[in-house]
Amino acid sequence: MLWYCAFTWFPSTTREEVAARVVRQHDAGANYPERIRGWYNLAGGGAGFLLVETDDPRQLTAFLQPYMDLMSFDVRGAYELDYASRIEELRQVAGAGGQAGGGGGRAGGRQGAGEGDTQLANPIQVQKFLGGVDYPVGKADLLRTAEEEGADDAVRQALEQLPERQYDGPTAVSEELGKIE
Repeated sequence: MLWYCAFTWFPSTTREEVAARVVRQHDAGANYPERIRGWYNLAGGGAGFLLVETDDPRQLTAFLQPYMDLMSFDVRGAYELDYASRIEELRQVAGAGGQAGGGGGRAGGRQGAGEGDTQLANPIQVQKFLGGVDYPVGKADLLRTAEEEGADDAVRQALEQLPERQYDGPTAVSEELGKIE
């Protein structure tokens, strides 16, 4: 699967810190350049995105975790569409517009497989809402920060399942989240 990994440096992050971390991870063989399909920086610096290919989201998390104290990530799975086939499908959808139940069912957020189904957020999604945390912190402070940053139900539920203890950094939080089934 292809993963779109948008990144934004934290305000206090320096170019030297990012350079040193990237080189250190590369030299340790932890950047897996064969999985990186694209690396793009946005004009002005401090932000960009990676396109990473892996079928295991845990491998992606392990790849991104060493950078989570320097930047936040917004990660989304992506898949390729055949343009001609997609246009045909959209023609059929457009032709069916206005039929009963044509609201799309998207009011209020994610759709689950059934009533009450909520998928927990992955560690990368959670870290997106913890950018301003001053570690070490406890579970309650993590929850409070995530809520202040506008975390959705999936992120809050994931954080609520964390053990009550002090977390010394983003990696410690992500490791605990990775253990939750």
